[in-house]
Formats: sequence, C-alpha cells, structure tokens
Amino acid sequence: MTTLLLMSSNDRSSAPLSALNVRDISGYEIFSEGTMGKAHALAHRMLDADQLRLGHRLIGEWLADRNGSGSDWVHLHFHMAIFELALGEWDNAYARFMKEVLPTASSSADALTDAPALLWRIAITAPEPVVLPWQPLRRTALACMTWSVANSGINTGLEVTVFLAASGWTGFARARQRWPSSTPSIRRSAR
Repeated sequence: MTTLLLMSSNDRSSAPLSALNVRDISGYEIFSEGTMGKAHALAHRMLDADQLRLGHRLIGEWLADRNGSGSDWVHLHFHMAIFELALGEWDNAYARFMKEVLPTASSSADALTDAPALLWRIAITAPEPVVLPWQPLRRTALACMTWSVANSGINTGLEVTVFLAASGWTGFARARQRWPSSTPSIRRSAR
C-alpha cells in the first residue's frame, strides 16, 4: 500500500498529511479527512507541484486497491483523469470517465461539477473528433436548474457548472435561452 506524504499548509517540506487546514496552491481549503481525503490532498499537491507522473502513479495505486461511490470517489477519479490527460493517456481518461464518473452523473447530482468539467477537458484534448455523452449530463443539469429555481439553495459556482453541462450537449445559445435569468443566487452574486 502506498504511503501518502504531503506538504502541510504551513510547511512546504514533505511531512505526513494533517487532515486540518489543507490548502491547494491557490489557498483554497480542500477536503482532506480520512484516507480518501489524504489521497485527494495528495492529488492536489502533485498537480500544484507539476509532479504529474508521480501523482499518476500514487493516485493510481491508491485507487487500484479500493472501490467506492459518491462525490468524493468521483472527484478522485476526476483528478486521476486529469493526470491521464496531462500525460497523453486520452483513452484511459475517457474510459475512466465512462466507468467511474458518468454513471454517477447520470443518476445524481454527486458528479455535477466534475462530470462536465472533465468531459470538456476530454473534448478539447481528443486526438480526433469524437461524439461525447453530454445528454446524461444535460438531463441532470436541467433537473438541478429546476431545483435551483424552486429552492434558491444552489450556489452560483454550481449553477455555472450546471450551465456548462447543459451547453455541452445543446450548444451555448440554446442552453443560454433555458438558463433561468431570475435565479436568486445569481442576483445575489451580482451585487
């Protein structure tokens, strides 16, 4: 089993990862609790340090020993696919999306941020033109757009990602026409 070592937020030397106050290079606090959180923090550190091969190896070894589900599991696969794309392993990233991300994105909002963000990256790095599975993301996104308007509880960053998912399949202009311009959280953030 791989030992996960990482820089703490206050000390840039290699040290065991603390679950408290772990931040990425931009200062954003990231999920780091438990072994899944440690793997997540390691993925961020490897990406931040441009240690793509090492990150690919370590996160790949960690994922190979486990099974999981839910948004944190999908998010680790998102990071692994980013490593794969960065290393030119487009087919592996696409296969990972299809196996680990799309099923969750098709059945819940648990992959609503990672699925469209990863599919756009897969699209722009495709070695040749390819038809990608935007429709399941679109269905989830439209359901969340409806929920957002009804409940006013979704945040603007998530709304933008929902819009990204909807526009990926329908095209920007058509998605924009469906976008609820009166969404309360958009009005709040524009102030």
